[in-house]
Amino acid sequence: MLNKIMLVAVATSIFFPAANAITEQELVERAAQLQNTKSSRSLLGIISTVGTTGPGSCDFTTIQAAIDGGANLVRVVQGTYVENLSVVDRDIDIQGGYASCADAESGNLPMDPDAASTVVDPGSLTALNVSGSGSSNLVSIVNMQFSGGSGFFAPGGIGISGDNDVSLDNVNIVDNFGTLGGGVLVTGGSAALLVENSFINNNQSNTDGGGLACTDSGIIIVGAYVQISGNHADENGGGISADNCAVLSFAGDDIVFGRVPMLTGILGNTANQHGGGIYAEQGAGIFLSGAECFGLFCNGNPFAPARLSANQADADMNATLGGDDGDGGGLYATGAGTTVSLGNTWIDQNSAGRDGGGIYVTSGVELLMGAIQGSPCAFSGCSRIFGNTAGATVSSGTWGGGITVIASAVNVLQTLIEANTSNGPGTGVYVSSPTTAVFEGNMFFNQIPITRTPAGTSTSYTFFLNSSEATLAYNTFARNNAPLAVIGLGSMATLNFLGSVVDDESVDAFSLNGGTLVTDCSAAHETTSAGNPAGLSTLIGDPFVDAIGYDFHIVPGSELEDACDASVFPDPEPDLDGDSRGFDNPDFPDLEGPYDIGADETLTSDIIFADGLGDP
Repeated sequence: MLNKIMLVAVATSIFFPAANAITEQELVERAAQLQNTKSSRSLLGIISTVGTTGPGSCDFTTIQAAIDGGANLVRVVQGTYVENLSVVDRDIDIQGGYASCADAESGNLPMDPDAASTVVDPGSLTALNVSGSGSSNLVSIVNMQFSGGSGFFAPGGIGISGDNDVSLDNVNIVDNFGTLGGGVLVTGGSAALLVENSFINNNQSNTDGGGLACTDSGIIIVGAYVQISGNHADENGGGISADNCAVLSFAGDDIVFGRVPMLTGILGNTANQHGGGIYAEQGAGIFLSGAECFGLFCNGNPFAPARLSANQADADMNATLGGDDGDGGGLYATGAGTTVSLGNTWIDQNSAGRDGGGIYVTSGVELLMGAIQGSPCAFSGCSRIFGNTAGATVSSGTWGGGITVIASAVNVLQTLIEANTSNGPGTGVYVSSPTTAVFEGNMFFNQIPITRTPAGTSTSYTFFLNSSEATLAYNTFARNNAPLAVIGLGSMATLNFLGSVVDDESVDAFSLNGGTLVTDCSAAHETTSAGNPAGLSTLIGDPFVDAIGYDFHIVPGSELEDACDASVFPDPEPDLDGDSRGFDNPDFPDLEGPYDIGADETLTSDIIFADGLGDP
């Protein structure tokens, strides 16, 4: 649900606009503009009714006849309408759900109308086309279902082009088939879709974008209470495909439809190639956000994360190690100028046949993920990468159970990276040749290598940097089940390990493999594998509140508290709980400064931890 009704600045640290690309702020303002237009526009003009159900007599028996008759507002009685709808250069509202023609005439809607009671099922071709560029138009659809569309070389459910904004509220787009965009296709720089309180489910594309697709600078904005689920693409982007266009989604909350609890988000979609949930290329902008607030006004639900969960790349199970499909179970992004911003987002239980169980970015993408500052969403765990799997169908050598980054820029902040799996290097994270790579204030724990025959796990690490340079600042690695070492480097890699801690006593902390490790104010359960550098100390005791119970807050007075000075990593972000870095415990002598090692900055009042750091 988009609650924002004012154009305001977004108070958040989660942003980085690429040159010449649309920004998240611009999308938020566009959403607010659409909401303002909807709420302020007059319903004066021609009101037409459609249906055959008495009492009363409707003006038309088909929806298209009412549109062609010049109606500004069309009220549609419950039933199934076998027709292909077309709106060209029109401002129009189409409202379904009326029980009879008499109710439609009086505007008497039932309470909580069922979208599935008023169905457009064309049987062939696209169910609804909105087109034209003569003027800026808003088409509003409420309380309706579009199903059964078959768009060959076209979308199946709804096509939007030209200078048109389309708003969907309590609309089902289900069981449609299209060549590009099984459910909806938005194309062209003046075309936009705003969808709220709706289901986009079980649609299929024989190329990209099973549920939703956009191209050529089109815009898709998805509210918090939207489910995009069960869609399939024969190629890329089971849930959403974005080609040089922008997608902003707040979807991800528990709601009740007809007294049935329902999870919303981008869930359970599949693609035969890349991007089970989302596929982005050619300068696309992907923005997922649990909420963005300014004062009392919010987009989305500030108490819940956005969700990208249980999606699958390589749905046809034919990925090979040397092939070109099966990457990015949750999200796949490629190309210079493509940006991905994930604020207060859960990337959970996605699966890739090959690499990048949760996220795969390559060839110049910019990826930013973390917690939104000031959000009332529970800070510890509001940004997480949990339970994703790389190598679901390839038996060995796959990369990045949680994230794979190839030749791209990545910045991951204040994120729980938990219980991800792969059968090759980087059960949590794999990075190769990044343009920049910074992981700050994250908690890595309980990653799980896959063991298969004939596959081995001898090259499996929790975090693996294959080449180039990356920085790990104020991170905690604990109980990660790594078979060889927790952190691994390639021979051409340089890793800056700053203010961070590794505590996995069953295995080496590092495997350098000829790479370079730069340490400062860090700690590990052993330092021999790192060559005993001056900036890495050996842990003497257990510094955590309850490591067995996955509570990795540090104990006040432990060797990790008040250990580092400000020069270790200048201008750090808040810790995993949202606490400012550098709190100086007056009862504890500083080692080098007031900054604590690891993902947690301990406050003197934090002796009892109630927020459950590490709980799924």
